[in-house]
Amino acid sequence: MNFSSSYSDTENNIQNYNCDDLANNALNKYSLNYLKTNFPSRKNYTIIPIKNLHDNRIIDTIYQFSENANNIEYYKGVYANFVTKFEVTNSKYALIV
Repeated sequence: MNFSSSYSDTENNIQNYNCDDLANNALNKYSLNYLKTNFPSRKNYTIIPIKNLHDNRIIDTIYQFSENANNIEYYKGVYANFVTKFEVTNSKYALIV
């Protein structure tokens, strides 16, 4: 299963976030706490600071969880938290719809 979010279009100089509703709903169980607790390499994730798209004074965070061919990225911001990348080959990463 592969899922990647994307930024497209610009309105008032602010990029809009696009996400398939089905994928977004299916990924609801993958909270940051869930990933930190249940991902096999839970202690070996990467943290990347990133400027907030709407207010560059705010620094948000991307958490990258990787194990073999399984890669999940989670965006944690002041105003929003969500999975931005879901590339997995292992069936233990089931999608909940």
